[in-house]
Amino acid sequence: MKSNRLKGHALRNKGHAMDTGKGAWRGINGPDVARCTCGATSDVLNSTYARQKWHRETHKPALRAVEER
Repeated sequence: MKSNRLKGHALRNKGHAMDTGKGAWRGINGPDVARCTCGATSDVLNSTYARQKWHRETHKPALRAVEER
């Protein structure tokens, strides 16, 4: 399997939902945005899986496309 790693880009807390009011992680699922360590965020997504998928299939490929130019 080909690695999907991209230096400087990791999904914070594996995509788990975060209580943005207090900054504490509140659990695996629930609506929240995905947060990359580079500072990028997704729209509100309803599950950890959806946030992981955004990072893997939307955020990283977009960055790679820019790098290839």
